[in-house]
Amino acid sequence: MKNLMIKASVAAAMLVAGTLAHAADSLAVTVTPGTAVQGDVATTLLTVQLDASYELEGAMLTLDWEGAALAFLPMQSSTDGIGYADVVILFDPEFSSVSLASGSFGLSAAFLAPQAVGPGALALSLPFQGLQVGTHTVTYYLELADALGMPLVSSGAFDTTITAVPEPATYALMLGGLAAVGALARRRSRAA
Repeated sequence: MKNLMIKASVAAAMLVAGTLAHAADSLAVTVTPGTAVQGDVATTLLTVQLDASYELEGAMLTLDWEGAALAFLPMQSSTDGIGYADVVILFDPEFSSVSLASGSFGLSAAFLAPQAVGPGALALSLPFQGLQVGTHTVTYYLELADALGMPLVSSGAFDTTITAVPEPATYALMLGGLAAVGALARRRSRAA
């Protein structure tokens, strides 16, 4: 009986240790939300702070939002200033997938060779075209797969604000005001 208890205790300890070994480390992410006029591009910046160096074997990014409000533009996105087209060539096509639908984007990728990152900041630029006026919430999930088997994870939400296009009457009023200020300035300079 005592031998069975010891074996059970060792098995439980190994199970807990295995679970902890595969637990995800949390990534520190700072979000700078995007703002644009309706029809233009609002770019949100996710800055991931890496406290150490990592050899990444893969990455996963999912974005979800209200479908009719925004359109995600993956071809205009970048990672540390490197465009999407240049990043995609680093992926193993056999073990990578991209999905884009109204209201969601998903990327799951395995790299052809491990990619060295950190320590320091890693900037993800996420462009959205504003289709509807308002403040739109986008949820994200980011996972970086380290070669040591410890995933680095962050999830959260950010707002993208789309403002209305000013009406032509607004522009006419602004031009009229500028003309009036110019006329007053000219009159004062002649009087002086």
